Amino acid sequence: MNYARAASFLEAPAKAGDRESLAMLGVLHHEGNGVPRDDGAALDMLTRAAAMGDTASRILLGKMHLRGDGVAQDAARGVEWLKQVAADGNVYAHSLLGEIYFTGDGVNRNWSIAREYLLLPARENNPEACYMLARILLDPPAGESPKYAAAVDNLEKAAKAGIPDALRLLGELHLQGGAASRNINTAIKYFTEAVALGDARAGTRLAAIYLEADQKTKNVEKALEYLERGRQAGDAEAQYRLGELYFHGVDVPRDDAEAMRCFTAALDGGEEGAFYYLGVLLCEGRGAPADFRKGMEYLSKAVEKHNPHAMDFLGRMLATGDHMEKDTRRAATLLSRAKAENASSPLGLALLGRLAFFGDGMEQSNALAMECLESADTVPLAAELLAKIHYDGEILLENFHKAMQYAERAMDSNLILGYLVAGKIHLNGQLGSPDIPKALALLRVAADGGETEAQFLVGRLYMEGKGIPSDTALADRYLTMAAERGHPEAKKLRGRLVVR
Repeated sequence: MNYARAASFLEAPAKAGDRESLAMLGVLHHEGNGVPRDDGAALDMLTRAAAMGDTASRILLGKMHLRGDGVAQDAARGVEWLKQVAADGNVYAHSLLGEIYFTGDGVNRNWSIAREYLLLPARENNPEACYMLARILLDPPAGESPKYAAAVDNLEKAAKAGIPDALRLLGELHLQGGAASRNINTAIKYFTEAVALGDARAGTRLAAIYLEADQKTKNVEKALEYLERGRQAGDAEAQYRLGELYFHGVDVPRDDAEAMRCFTAALDGGEEGAFYYLGVLLCEGRGAPADFRKGMEYLSKAVEKHNPHAMDFLGRMLATGDHMEKDTRRAATLLSRAKAENASSPLGLALLGRLAFFGDGMEQSNALAMECLESADTVPLAAELLAKIHYDGEILLENFHKAMQYAERAMDSNLILGYLVAGKIHLNGQLGSPDIPKALALLRVAADGGETEAQFLVGRLYMEGKGIPSDTALADRYLTMAAERGHPEAKKLRGRLVVR
């Protein structure tokens, strides 16, 4: 098209005030086609044409003010121009206003208003309007119920027009069930169509299906292919999912360095779940030299984002004083929050159980202690305390068989309560005849590890010489240790020993 020639033909009628000529010449000046771009002339001509009722000029003026294109940006003025046209039933103006209020582009986001404007273009099968309307129907303003059937109907219209977001959302709905009938094959179909249109996020969802499926349909190779495609496309979720695979070593060999790269890229793309994994990797020196300070920054941000796994990890560190000052009160809070989200690790449960049992940093609770400890009874720290509980019979009835089982598990990790309980069982013959030499050997380990009751028992055994040779020096040594730790009977026995 010869824009310069067209502009020359439009000059005279535009000067004479012809509406269509003003509108067309205004567009040419706005775009710089056939004439030098002249924002002032364009605004003047388009405004005059709009005042005469020219629809296209009003819409263009609305878009110019919204974007600050050739005029000072003024969203309110832009919306006002579009509302004038929409009031006349213009479908395009309705769709523009619907999108503006849907996205909050230049105005306060308001899905109630967006829905009112999107209804008309959606009835006209405008695919973008159908998609946005479906989103609102699925997640309506407060106080309203979702309209699933209408939402799915609109999504299917948008999907038929090749809107990737609509295809992916239909896949999600069929995968989850509820809004649409649950059908994994239908979900795969929609996700695959979205991928064919270049939607990397749909590929990430397909990868999840192929990784989480039963053994018959699981396809790790295909899943990795989709995730790699997503990585190449810069999809943050794909980077995140790949990072999880390499971090845990599930379905692929564990590769901490690769996990670090994936989570870093995912975080750069806005995937906030990466804060937790990066924090763990840096604190544990996995995939990069250990950097506890930076790792703690990431973990703290993950906790701020309400990541329950970060709460569990940080709670464990605070409970044990690992690389930081011990803080049982904060540890109890974080570990309790992780438990409430079903995100506790076995060690986290064991530590929470111990805090609850001793009332350390939280209110004492035998019920919570037993719930946590029994759920984590494979963890040595839990087994150690369970050995004591089953032996003492203060919370539960005495069960020396269970006490010994837990004591042996604790001793495998050199935990002194395990040696104390096992030693007492052998000393008192609670699972057979007393075995004083064996009891002494076990109790000495606990005593040398600082266990006050074991120190007292060892001192008494050496003092009395029953089943073993008496040894006054060793008796004095262990009774003194127990007495200095406040054991009342140790003080009395040591007094008798001195008198001897």
